[in-house]
Amino acid sequence: DSHDVRVRMLSMLAPHPAIGLTSAVAVALAASQPSSVVAEAAGQPSTAGGPRVLRIGTPAGVITADIITDDTGAVSEVALHRAARHIATADIDVAPAAELSA
Repeated sequence: DSHDVRVRMLSMLAPHPAIGLTSAVAVALAASQPSSVVAEAAGQPSTAGGPRVLRIGTPAGVITADIITDDTGAVSEVALHRAARHIATADIDVAPAAELSA
C-alpha cells in the first residue's frame, strides 16, 4: 500500500484537504505508543534506538514521518517530509541587458 495509516483532519469544522504539520507530528507520536488506536491501525511495532518511517495517507497525498527513538524507546524527534505540488506556470518577459543598463 501507499500509506500505513489514513487520516482525515477537520479545520474550522470543515475537512482539511491534507493534514496540518502539528497534527502529523501528533499522529506520528501516537503511532509510537504501543496499543494506541493509531499504532494498531498502522500495524508497525516501534523500534527502540532507530528510525521508523510512518506514511500518513491524506486526501491530498502521503506525508512521511521519520520517528526517531532513543535506547529506551521514547520518541526523541519526529521529522516530516512533504512534496511541493505544482501551483502555477508563469512566463516572465525580461528586457534585454542593454535596455536594463540604459
